[in-house]
Amino acid sequence: MHQASGAIIPRALSIGLVLTTQIGCGDVPQDSSARASALIGQQPVNPNASAKTRAVFDLLNELPYRSDNKVISGQVLHPLNWTPEGSEYVPEPGHLAPYYAPCDRVDDIHAQTGYWVGISSSEYTDWEQSFYSPGAQRMVDGLVNPCFVAHNQRGGIVSPHFHPMNPKDGTYFPSDPGAQGPVTAAEILGPGPIHDNWMAILDRAALGLLELKNNDVVVLWRPMHARDAGWWWGYPNMSKEDYRAIWAHMVDYFSNTWGLDNILYVQSWYFLDYDPGKLDQIYAGSNNVDIVAVDHAGEYNAAGWGLERANLLSFGKPYGITQVDCFGCDTRSTIIDHIKYQWPETTFFIGFDHPLYPTDGLGYGQNTQALLADPWVLNAGELFGGCTPQCDGLSCGASDGCGGTCGNACDSGCGHCSNSTMDCDESGVDCGGSECGECTSSYSCPDGTLCDGSPVTGSPDEQICGTDLILWTCTPSGWQSTGNDCTCPSTSCPGPCQDGYVWGADCQCYPCWDWCSFCASNYDPDCEAATASRGC
Repeated sequence: MHQASGAIIPRALSIGLVLTTQIGCGDVPQDSSARASALIGQQPVNPNASAKTRAVFDLLNELPYRSDNKVISGQVLHPLNWTPEGSEYVPEPGHLAPYYAPCDRVDDIHAQTGYWVGISSSEYTDWEQSFYSPGAQRMVDGLVNPCFVAHNQRGGIVSPHFHPMNPKDGTYFPSDPGAQGPVTAAEILGPGPIHDNWMAILDRAALGLLELKNNDVVVLWRPMHARDAGWWWGYPNMSKEDYRAIWAHMVDYFSNTWGLDNILYVQSWYFLDYDPGKLDQIYAGSNNVDIVAVDHAGEYNAAGWGLERANLLSFGKPYGITQVDCFGCDTRSTIIDHIKYQWPETTFFIGFDHPLYPTDGLGYGQNTQALLADPWVLNAGELFGGCTPQCDGLSCGASDGCGGTCGNACDSGCGHCSNSTMDCDESGVDCGGSECGECTSSYSCPDGTLCDGSPVTGSPDEQICGTDLILWTCTPSGWQSTGNDCTCPSTSCPGPCQDGYVWGADCQCYPCWDWCSFCASNYDPDCEAATASRGC
């Protein structure tokens, strides 16, 4: 474990040196002393922020000017899974259902490396239209807040991201059936049903955030992110003025009506390799934003790294990487290399996770141990004199001294054979595998659907490759996900997709925009040709 630096401002800054940092194409001089003077001592946008919230904000402003112990690690949780057709949750494929172990992405990293990442992050909403009615968007705080509270107790911080539905029509994507087009700040903030729907969504999110406040949890809140992306209802037709008005209203409402003094507001973009003239159009404004970030760190366009760094610095805010999803794919060590040699002022990075891409996280890298042990990296318990869990020589379930318990959930004696869930290496609910008794009950699972769309009746313990390309097992409670990927043996997909949608390689229908956004990195290297061949 690393020890936090004792000096608030490094020696180089105290004598006003101009530091030069190599960022790929030549050396870019940066007056670090001037930037440090601007950052250190900044105030949060909520003037009533708690002392602990201010301590986190001060830390983020200070970190770029340390020589080591300067970049906080992080990982996104996995609260939601894609469900196959005929599941107990929804009647059609491609929607979201609660995942049986939402904390496991962070827990697994600790089990592998002995480190708790510094930031536990998660989606805070279900953005699938099937679960939404006006004013009643489903939140997943009940799934992730316990993970967040535990992470706070071990000396970490948390970062939920917020995908609110369009309060005008209940859609999220502009291509969703029923989408009614642009919505304005006047409609959202003025009296009427659209405003009522919006306020209900904010109130529901605030309830979850209030629970975190009451447990002394500081939140890096990342709402309405990817202002530069075309896949959400607030872009491209919402004006800069409307976007800022909606964001400012949220900050004021959370701060003053709900009294949420535990929030730092993070605005992130998909990419930031734009002409500086565009920045003002996509920015929520300095009075509304504490921290800026990018979701993908320019990984698809290395030529833009220098411009992205310059743009991030131009906001005069601490910056981070909110979604690291496959820097090098086979090794996560390149994350810290990118930060050291391209973006040295980065204050945090967060490994990504998504229901469709569950292997993007830090725990799936080859060098995660070395990454979290790097002298630049800060983990939970190392941020500001926090709690460092102590489990050496302790048995499963013993207190780790930080409010948590020792032992991985799948370790012998940790109780996974009696938790009414099919987890670890079980082949049924609390049966099978290396630890639990043999599964002997007589049952069947009549509603399974194979990855090629054909139905199947399952026999006890039978495993199938589902439409989500996840391996499912027939248990006494029905089909349950094993959490393992599988490969569909069929290359044909059943029937046509609806207009505006195309088949993916996994035999699911994707909106045309989704295919264009993701096929290059996940399915087909020739995105334009693949999209054209599918009718987009």
